[in-house]
Amino acid sequence: MAKIWEAFINANECDKTIVDIYDRVPNSVNSNNIFVPNVSQFLIGKGFKPEYPGGKKFAVAISHDVDILEKDDVQMAPTKHFGGVKSAAGLLINELRNSVKRASGKKTKSFIPWDMKEFAGIEKKYKIPATYYFLSLLPGETDFNYHVKEIAHIFEMVKNAGGEIGLHGGHEAYASANKIAQEKKLLEDACGVKLVGYRNHYLRFDRNTTWRALETNGFFYDTTYGDPHSPGFRNGMCHPFFPYDIKTKSFIPVIEIPLIYMDKSPTRYMNIDEAHAWTLFCDLVEKVKAVNGVFTFLWHNNFMNKKQHAFYVRAVEHLRSLDPWFATGNEIAKHYSEKNYLEEIKTILSDGAHGNRA
Repeated sequence: MAKIWEAFINANECDKTIVDIYDRVPNSVNSNNIFVPNVSQFLIGKGFKPEYPGGKKFAVAISHDVDILEKDDVQMAPTKHFGGVKSAAGLLINELRNSVKRASGKKTKSFIPWDMKEFAGIEKKYKIPATYYFLSLLPGETDFNYHVKEIAHIFEMVKNAGGEIGLHGGHEAYASANKIAQEKKLLEDACGVKLVGYRNHYLRFDRNTTWRALETNGFFYDTTYGDPHSPGFRNGMCHPFFPYDIKTKSFIPVIEIPLIYMDKSPTRYMNIDEAHAWTLFCDLVEKVKAVNGVFTFLWHNNFMNKKQHAFYVRAVEHLRSLDPWFATGNEIAKHYSEKNYLEEIKTILSDGAHGNRA
């Protein structure tokens, strides 16, 4: 079983011989064609055909990473991207600005929730449940912008819109079970909800440590596993799955819902215009629909200038026109668990996965 599953793992992700400044493996070293869900296509070819509530052909999980709530931190220094990596100079300027704020320990402007009402309003209007992943940091930590103890009204707004609250792990959390535990407790105490879903900040992820750290902390699912440098299928899958640990030759009991499309990837990392970003978005949606998969769509709450807002609304309307099952991350994970699809995927890939790379 182990050797067959290893055929679906990109060795570069385990060895991490090439990483960017956030310790992320860029898609340039991935042997898989990121725009093709080849592993999910293989599953369908072997008879796997998941069904969704209401007879829907595929599922959509909309989510928002809440990085920023205070508007005074939004005007950050401009940065450029080279091969999917931010320029060191721009990052240094941003970090110096953050350091000044952390040193003062004071808020410089009034609390302005960036576009949270806009998202909640759209989702409530169309009865589309979404998942909001909140940072749970303390003053002095990198990218601290708001304290979860002070945003009870925002948690209530998410709940009233039918949304889910999840943990958005900080910069160090992806490689530390203890840090995840600290952030999880802080957020659970603040929002009054048991957390089951996770996505790490900046999509920082380590195949060797992140899933195990989440298992230690009792998370039901994760949805960090996507490529920040490009939308697409990081390991060729658009179906949730149990990760395989190549070191212990065993499966990890944390459901991974692979991330397909992040708002910033096409324009900021790939450096393509909005017209081409839209074409790519529609193409990926169709490929997910063709294999009865799950289209995970991440849109940050502070990525909402006039053009970005228009793109998001257009994207939601397009998805609605295709009549998928809209669900939170937790609902997706529960569905795959209860329908035994995760075990079915394990069986198929364990019995005959030779010749495919993911």
